[in-house]
Amino acid sequence: MEKLTFTDQQKAEFRQDALKYILPHFADNAELAKGPKIFTAGEGCYVYDIDGNRYLDTFASLLTTICGHHRPEIKAAVLEQMDHLEFFPNYVDTFTIPLIRLARKLAEIMPGELSVSFFINSGSEANETALKMARQFHVHNGQPHRYKVIARKNSYHATTLGGSSVTGLSWFREYFEPLIPGSLFAPQALREDYGGIVSDTVPRGLTSLDVMEEMIQWEGPESISAVIMDPIPGSNVGYPLPPDGYLCLLYTS
Repeated sequence: MEKLTFTDQQKAEFRQDALKYILPHFADNAELAKGPKIFTAGEGCYVYDIDGNRYLDTFASLLTTICGHHRPEIKAAVLEQMDHLEFFPNYVDTFTIPLIRLARKLAEIMPGELSVSFFINSGSEANETALKMARQFHVHNGQPHRYKVIARKNSYHATTLGGSSVTGLSWFREYFEPLIPGSLFAPQALREDYGGIVSDTVPRGLTSLDVMEEMIQWEGPESISAVIMDPIPGSNVGYPLPPDGYLCLLYTS
């Protein structure tokens, strides 16, 4: 890995222009006031800033580099493909060889009947597309009234409008309300609560699945489009594990 070097004047100009021309995602003015962190290189699980300081990339650059930075075999594969075709969209009736090979490989390793892939650029777009697919499915089946989506409290699903609507974090949604109607929030299921499939947000004697079932009956089963959930909620709630069997029971019920 070749580390880039810069003069003090260049560093100052980069920092000034970063704040002048770029609006960061989830911008925090208090942090930006301390000066922007500018990264220039990566190696394995580490990244290096413009001053040469090393950081542990604990979230794999938003999960885009889970194989690590500066992997020679990945660089070689990218270069080889660039020699043939940089990009062509999978649109209407067009495909590419790498796309077909990837889809075939995914079909081999995915469980059950999961064998068809719809390729998207990000998790937010994936969840947004899933919500649209669920809506489209019911519309084509003559049930346009099935538009409500059940998510779980404290869940995170996307920064897009639809994904934000089903994200179970009130502080995350409040800046953009009113959002898309029909979003319902059931309690989480926590493994340690009472030794069963229950939650700290449901009455004693009921399980979180009971509450979800009551919610469906109250809203009307004929109005429910889908259930969206993260099997293990993220860092915003400490990665709580659901009890054994929860996902299977949720699916079958």
